[in-house]
Amino acid sequence: MLRYVNIHNFAIIEKISISFGEGLNLLTGETGAGKSIIVDALEVLLGGRSYHNSIRSGESTSVLEAVFELPSEKGKRVEEILQSVGVEISEDGEWVIRREINMNGRNRAFINDRLVTSSTIKSIQPDLLEIHGQGEHQILSAVESHLDLLDHYSRCESLRRQVDSAFSRWRTAHEALKNLDSYVRENERLASLLRFQIEEIERTAPRAGEYEELESEKHLILHAERALELSVGAYNDLYENDQSVLQQLASIGRRLSELARLDDRAATALNDLETVRFTLTDIAHGLLRYSDSINFSPQRLGEIENRLSELDQLKRKYVSRVDGFDALVQEMYAQLRQLEVATARREELAAEVEDAKTEYEPHALRLSAERRNAAPLLESQMVRELREVALENAAFVVRVESARPGSVSTNAVDNDLASGAGDGRNGSGIPFMSPHGADRAEFLFSANVGEKPRPLAKVASGGELSRLMLTLRNVCGYERGSEHGTGAETIIFDEVDTGIGGRVAEAVGRRLKSVAEQRQVLCVTHQPQIARFAHHHYVVTKAVSRGRTVVSVGQLSGEERIGELARMIGGSESIEAARQTARWMLDAASESVLRKGRKKRSQQAHP
Repeated sequence: MLRYVNIHNFAIIEKISISFGEGLNLLTGETGAGKSIIVDALEVLLGGRSYHNSIRSGESTSVLEAVFELPSEKGKRVEEILQSVGVEISEDGEWVIRREINMNGRNRAFINDRLVTSSTIKSIQPDLLEIHGQGEHQILSAVESHLDLLDHYSRCESLRRQVDSAFSRWRTAHEALKNLDSYVRENERLASLLRFQIEEIERTAPRAGEYEELESEKHLILHAERALELSVGAYNDLYENDQSVLQQLASIGRRLSELARLDDRAATALNDLETVRFTLTDIAHGLLRYSDSINFSPQRLGEIENRLSELDQLKRKYVSRVDGFDALVQEMYAQLRQLEVATARREELAAEVEDAKTEYEPHALRLSAERRNAAPLLESQMVRELREVALENAAFVVRVESARPGSVSTNAVDNDLASGAGDGRNGSGIPFMSPHGADRAEFLFSANVGEKPRPLAKVASGGELSRLMLTLRNVCGYERGSEHGTGAETIIFDEVDTGIGGRVAEAVGRRLKSVAEQRQVLCVTHQPQIARFAHHHYVVTKAVSRGRTVVSVGQLSGEERIGELARMIGGSESIEAARQTARWMLDAASESVLRKGRKKRSQQAHP
């Protein structure tokens, strides 16, 4: 609920502070005193559009501030939103919202002294405050809200929560399946590519070290003639020529052998020489074998070049080293296995989608039946109640359009699930899949005999919409702190009494008080028949001080309140007859409350 409001330099208001209480809070005062300016300030504070010309003349900044307190369930929803943007939650469960409007256009908003965006404030506004008056009828003008109001009237919120839960499960499973299908489709090309690449690599069968070996062999073939020339020449010099190294070593050996017979010390040199001769003989034989192995085949050179070309192509496409192909192929196989697992997962997800659909459809159909059954009851009760607020000739129609599962195409269901808001349509334009079920509800209204009921936004005036909302609040009977009830914890009715008076104004007052038993209500009124039902009565006055207009707000009690009612009745609070009437009105209102309390206690004692 709205606990406190502080308005500084807004329009003609210099500075006012108001503490509001539970129940029905009434603002009265002369026309033009600034009552509606207070409502305008609250609207701007909670995300409404602000203009620099709304700043009090001569000032550069306007500051609007309010303190809100919510019951636990709604408070949790607001906390979740605010914590997501870094706003600290106070221990007492209060939210201090402040907005600064600057002449330079640099406006700022704060919640609990944390700078926030206007969109953040707008996101929590539906739980905080609703404004209904001359031109502010978002709830009734928005067709989407009509379904919420009908559901609350029919007391089928529990069934609607089941529909919402089933839809959420269906959408989650459907999204997972859709994403998986998209993943598989997008990766079909990848799978084909992987298979092709694996086949190409395995067909080529590169072997570690093969590239270097082929390069070496190619180099030898290209220089085979010179290699043969060098190896044969070395062989001849070692072994074949007349003066070959081995022949000379043989001659040296004969001399050392003779020397060793003369002197034993020469035996060592002889043995070493024999070792060298054997080694050189092995080298010569090796060179001979080497020269015999040299291949001058152009065919082999072509084979080598072709193989090197294959390996070069693989290296350019995949890895820079041939010995890295084994790891690459294993990685490709792992990717293919992952795709195969995803394909197997699809069957599980498809089953989950079907299970969720089986759960959703009967709940949605039951909810549709509840709504269609409640619609005529709401119509007849609204017509009766509207007669009591000067809408004797009003016609009120609740039009419920329902889709059927069989009438919706697969593509439409996909669209519904994807959007979460029922974008898929059947032939009647109704979404079957939505968190709210398979229906669309719209309220139609006509205030005059012979006029066909039409959508509210097209035919209802501002005053009529205010009384319609007031009547709907009374008929639907919202419970304070309801977790799933539509509407904010505080409701403002600005000029709800336009064009009415007397008995009708009293009926409006009773309905305001009835709504205020469930939610905090702020109401701007000129009717004493309405003001007498206030739990908290405030008077707004306007005066001139030091050449400037000054607006002030004071809470009334006792004789002050009688005097204000007398002014509203007779134009002057000093007329004794008017004061007596005002006193009677307050006493009658109190007696009415007592009778209602006794009746309620009696009903509780004798159900």
